Amino acid sequence: MFDIYNRNVFELKLKSINGYFRSYTALHGFIAGVLCTPIVVDPKILIGTILTKNDGSKYTFPDQNGFNQFLDHIISIYGSSEEDLYNGDYSIYSDSEESFEANLNNWVDGFVQSSIFWRDEDISKMDKDTFKALMSIILIQDIGKFEMAPFSSNKFYKTLLSIKKRSNIRTIDKLKEDLLINLYNVFSYSIALKLKHFKSEEKNKKRSAKPQSRNSLCSCGSGKKFKRCCGK
Repeated sequence: MFDIYNRNVFELKLKSINGYFRSYTALHGFIAGVLCTPIVVDPKILIGTILTKNDGSKYTFPDQNGFNQFLDHIISIYGSSEEDLYNGDYSIYSDSEESFEANLNNWVDGFVQSSIFWRDEDISKMDKDTFKALMSIILIQDIGKFEMAPFSSNKFYKTLLSIKKRSNIRTIDKLKEDLLINLYNVFSYSIALKLKHFKSEEKNKKRSAKPQSRNSLCSCGSGKKFKRCCGK
């Protein structure tokens, strides 16, 4: 059984599960990126993605207790990251022994991995300011030698590659300064889309709902007719 509260042990466990995450910091970047996607990602799907190895196989824990500890920790990161983004006090968790630039690069590397949850239409409909904010986060990868993992060949990934090639390395310092501002902008955009989608679903449900007959049994389960119960 590993000690989930020992960061070094946790990092080794994380790397053995999924080689895409170079560090604990990358995991935080990945979760922040997931929270910034316009679609709602179920934590079960998120955890399933994390527990998938590079070759597509699933990682299995030697005992249930170790699995439960890992699971609880991932869920706590997911929850605290979302709360921090809402409150505007998000940290990129640069408290490790890595240099600031390497740590920042790992965070952005993890953020880019979340592109598997982005859809092409989300990018095409994005306003210019939000798109610029998103690209500003991605371009920070140029401070290191890491290559973006080719998670998919969709339009989103191709767009990132084309902009990355045209980027000017001298702008990186400015991009680092504006990282959190840009992160909030992308997160705010995603929240607005999720809210819009939720309202649309609720509206469709109301439209498709059949009106209650006054002489039929009330849907509340009382056993009375609707006109003598909730329909009074």
